Amino acid sequence: MASRPYPAWENAAFGAARGAAIDRREWRAATLLIACVLGYGLLLFPVSGASLADLGVVVRIFAAASFETSALVLVVYACLCIARPAWREGCETRLFWLFVAALVTALTFPSFGLFKQLILPTRGFLWDATLARIGRVLTGGTSPWVFAHAVFGSQTGLHFLNFLYTFWLVLVFAFPMVVATFVTNTVLRLRLLVSWFAAWVLIGTVGAWCFASAGPCYYNALVGPDPSFAELQRHLAALARSAAAEGHPAETLEFQPFLLKAFYGRVFAPGGGISAMPSMHVALATLCAIAGFAHSRALGGLLAVYAVLIWIGSIYFGWHYLVDGPVAAVMMVAIWKASGVIRLQVDQ
Repeated sequence: MASRPYPAWENAAFGAARGAAIDRREWRAATLLIACVLGYGLLLFPVSGASLADLGVVVRIFAAASFETSALVLVVYACLCIARPAWREGCETRLFWLFVAALVTALTFPSFGLFKQLILPTRGFLWDATLARIGRVLTGGTSPWVFAHAVFGSQTGLHFLNFLYTFWLVLVFAFPMVVATFVTNTVLRLRLLVSWFAAWVLIGTVGAWCFASAGPCYYNALVGPDPSFAELQRHLAALARSAAAEGHPAETLEFQPFLLKAFYGRVFAPGGGISAMPSMHVALATLCAIAGFAHSRALGGLLAVYAVLIWIGSIYFGWHYLVDGPVAAVMMVAIWKASGVIRLQVDQ
């Protein structure tokens, strides 16, 4: 190992020393990442107007969920270690980054919630009419949701997309902990963790502020009358009633009134907030596909298909306009590419 203090993301070679104690470069990288997450929250908290008590409640909820997820990941890793002793290599480093990832996750979600629920509404929904018009132009004058429902309009289609959309939350929430534990290449692990956090800041926060919008499902409630989106709501309501009557409610649709109620009440609660453009659902599904391709073409291809289906689902359920997903995917790829450029610049 070289004697001069290379930054933690410099090269994958020092990641080969997986059996040694935590390298000081990894300590510095982890400290810098956590400092950025804390800075993000400290920047938003005074502007949000939230009380420290309310923030504390939300942080505790996400911290509990984060460390519970870490425990499940740790159980899986322990089983692998029992089955194949080779997995024990780098145990200290894996556990170190698992703790870091859990902490980053526990702090990122409450901070993002401050922005999405309490700060973004002051901006107003300025882009909905434009985004709706662009989508209809691109699909020949018909609202894009019509095509999504033509393909997935049955109860089977509803349940299929609802499952994929619901699973997204589990996938994205666990992503940092899974990466921290099972990605052994130091550079790749750090790039994925940094890209995950950067997505919330640059796409979910900066992008959402620049293109403030509510989305088709909230258009008539928060923007103005639109016959096509009103018809979408009636169609979704009919599907939801039918699904509930069968004993298989669509959680994605049941969540929409909750968000609207929280918006009107200015309630700071876990998972709240209304924002359409760019789509964080598509952005983070794209990051999962990127991580998948780093493992194998098969896994990357499967997750790429998943990202496309999440985009279709976002239109189907009325969460997003047609262009919200592609813009988010491009932004996510740009963040990923930028993380590589930063590393190469440091190497020089």
